[in-house]
Amino acid sequence: MSITDALNHRLNSHWHTPLCNGDPSTCTWIGPVPIPLCWRCSALWAGCLAGYALSFKLGAAIAAVLVAPCVLHGIARYLFSRTCSNRERIFTGLPAGYALGSLVSQIQ
Repeated sequence: MSITDALNHRLNSHWHTPLCNGDPSTCTWIGPVPIPLCWRCSALWAGCLAGYALSFKLGAAIAAVLVAPCVLHGIARYLFSRTCSNRERIFTGLPAGYALGSLVSQIQ
């Protein structure tokens, strides 16, 4: 087992959650080190930070429209073993994260 495989196994054994697949083929990599989040989850977090920081007020309907593609894409991937590219993961995760971060920033 290579050092990268061992590190990935170690990270996944501690950080794997049902919300993120942690699959090395879909993970963000920094050099030889895999980050235990897929591109969708990484984009969700980045979008959340941006949405929270910008605090742009979104209505619930607009937020639902931004979140829906991510949810539907994730369900299709999980239930039907649909393959998708990292680009699709980013383009569905980023708007969803932005909407969620924006909604959280409105909670007082």
